[in-house]
Amino acid sequence: NGLVYLVLAAVLIYNYSYWTVQMASSNREAAAIRLLNRAGRDLDATGMSSVARAVDPMPARYYKLADLAGLLYQNHDLKERLADYPAFLGLAERSDFKQLGKDEAFQEAWQGHAPLGELLNSPGAKAILDTPSVAGMVLAMVETNLDDLQTYLKTGKSPKYDSEPILGRWHVNVPASLAVETQSQTNMPLPAFQGLEALWERAYGNTRLVADARGEVFLDNMANIRTAPKRMPTVQMENESGQWTGDGLDYQFTFGGNKTAAGKTDGLRLRFIMAGKTLIFDR
Repeated sequence: NGLVYLVLAAVLIYNYSYWTVQMASSNREAAAIRLLNRAGRDLDATGMSSVARAVDPMPARYYKLADLAGLLYQNHDLKERLADYPAFLGLAERSDFKQLGKDEAFQEAWQGHAPLGELLNSPGAKAILDTPSVAGMVLAMVETNLDDLQTYLKTGKSPKYDSEPILGRWHVNVPASLAVETQSQTNMPLPAFQGLEALWERAYGNTRLVADARGEVFLDNMANIRTAPKRMPTVQMENESGQWTGDGLDYQFTFGGNKTAAGKTDGLRLRFIMAGKTLIFDR
């Protein structure tokens, strides 16, 4: 009976200390959390964690999720890499996640290795965690990509997504795009070219395209240039979102309002044609 009690206690300690040990920050944690962490470490030191694991009813993904959470929590320099993971690219385009990035309380708690409770109680985090549909979506995305995500965070390589060249963030290369635009106008006067160059820099200097692993595409700061006789051109910025499909070389994009575009990429440069306008994007 004593052995059964010991194993049962070990399972409970292992289950409930694994997350807190992985994400332990400092002695600012509550006393109960620090005590649980100590018990969990002692369990490992005595070898009883292997006994606990043998009869542990928790699924393997529980511990993988804890490892992932601990890796991110203890290594803040992985934040940018995480944001670039192909499956998560679309999340950064959501307004609620953009707000989390602006939440000073969350950022300060994260950078300061604050206790987990303080981190999760920040307004931005609570807004997401208190919305079951959003929290469930994020958890499902993590679980679907768990092994690949671990590999990506540690190596910068994604065995699951690296073969799809369209995925990622793209930015307009204004000089290259302008070269395509003017290639048939070999006799353009220099002042006219300089004026067009300034217009395109203003219009497309901040244009970017984001293609994520779920087939979503986001086109930000896409310029609508309007010209009229004897008037300066006007530039109106528009944001578009839609879907992409493709075969690894040629791609089609559909946006709201029946807008479509076509693209071709080698993985380093994207030739994008929309409404008769050709833009060259680089990573």
